Amino acid sequence: MVIKHFCIAGKTATEIRNILQEVHGASTPSFSTISFWKLYCPIDSLPVPLASTSISLESSRLTGRGWLGSPMGRTRSRRNLTPFERASKSFVRVEEQHLALEERREENLHVRETQRLQLESERLHIQRHSNLILERMTEVVGELLTLLRDRNL
Repeated sequence: MVIKHFCIAGKTATEIRNILQEVHGASTPSFSTISFWKLYCPIDSLPVPLASTSISLESSRLTGRGWLGSPMGRTRSRRNLTPFERASKSFVRVEEQHLALEERREENLHVRETQRLQLESERLHIQRHSNLILERMTEVVGELLTLLRDRNL
């Protein structure tokens, strides 16, 4: 709804992105998301009270009549979805799938990083043991050489 408000105000997608960036910081929607919503919110298709500069939303609230003269608070039941609503629902589904995939990706990254750290720990442990074995082998070879030298003298 915020993006729609800025569309109505005549802001460009870049201006909307900058404004949202100031307010929301890292959780700002992507530029493509803002462009998508701006695409489906052309000013020409807005109801007359919002598209017109002489009639404001506040004046329609004062009279108790909403857009196109319908009573406020009343909604049609079983109405067909508008193209904007269909696109919105589709976009929401895509975004939910995207978020689910991102969560799975993060979980997989965490599991892989944990496994990598465990393998690295095991590698270091094996390296320490091999160093101890090599040290002991050099001591044994040194003692063997000393024994052989003492016998040959």
